[in-house]
Amino acid sequence: MPTTTKRKIRRSLISDDELSYVRRSYANGQVERAGIPSQRDLDRYVRLIFFAMMNIAKDSDELLQARKLWRNHHRVLATLSTGDAHSLSELAVRNGTSKQALQKSIAKLAMTRMVKMEVNPLNRRAMSVKITPEGRKFRSILDKSQQEGFAKATEGVEPADLAAWERVMMRLVMAEAE
Repeated sequence: MPTTTKRKIRRSLISDDELSYVRRSYANGQVERAGIPSQRDLDRYVRLIFFAMMNIAKDSDELLQARKLWRNHHRVLATLSTGDAHSLSELAVRNGTSKQALQKSIAKLAMTRMVKMEVNPLNRRAMSVKITPEGRKFRSILDKSQQEGFAKATEGVEPADLAAWERVMMRLVMAEAE
């Protein structure tokens, strides 16, 4: 059940009537697509992405909140577990944030023993951030809850429809690189 604050935020973005209409339109096949999306279509797409992510992440959000953590902590754990970044600077660039903002997340994760800070052996003045086994385990639990939410939501969707959705999502991901 969403908190009062979350309900207020959701209502300011999209009314319950509008969300119900969007759901019914898709369920009944009433949504027609033109070659170039209208502003109304673009607004609806953005809201759909927002609410889709809220629904997929709701269980992992609850797990994070139980430990007084947020989605940015999950993102830090995910980045560290792939080995893409080790220094605070690399991690900040990879996560699209500032070192100052990242420092708060790292400090909180270090307090919960999910990450540890070590002196970088290549540059003794710099610190490296490492994910701990506990951090890997928690990240795995969070990922699994999101994967289960996605699997449940896409159950019964045709493979061709999922492939089309994936192409659109990849274009959104790559849009900044273009």
